[in-house]
Amino acid sequence: MLMEQIERPPVWSDIVIVRLLRRWVAACEAEQDRLASLVELASELGQSPHAAAALDGLLQLTEECLGRPLKAECCCSRRLAADERAVLLMIASAPAPGQPLASRDIPHGLPGALAWAATALRRAMSDDVRGASGQGPAHCPFERQ
Repeated sequence: MLMEQIERPPVWSDIVIVRLLRRWVAACEAEQDRLASLVELASELGQSPHAAAALDGLLQLTEECLGRPLKAECCCSRRLAADERAVLLMIASAPAPGQPLASRDIPHGLPGALAWAATALRRAMSDDVRGASGQGPAHCPFERQ
């Protein structure tokens, strides 16, 4: 009998983050104002402009740390791109307020600015971000496999 890990269905906050991430990448590719686009969509999805700004900052910091643009699936895809999964895991693994370290789901930890940005986003969304799966990777989630 074949045993595979069963992925949990995403929670609303994960869906919102993925939708916003896809909009952010598309706005960048179309050379549009990414933040304005995020604020507009966040409002439609019941999120504050503060949450949109927090995600914008997190995604900019992530690209800077990676040294490359983030990749996303098209807006209507039901699949998650590797970078989308990694962003969800990073946000879900961010340190809780007052805690100095990220969870062990990200083996190398998070640079201070990324940890702060991910924690700020979780606080702004007022929701638990669960991540794409229940188990963290043994390598950097942004590495190409």
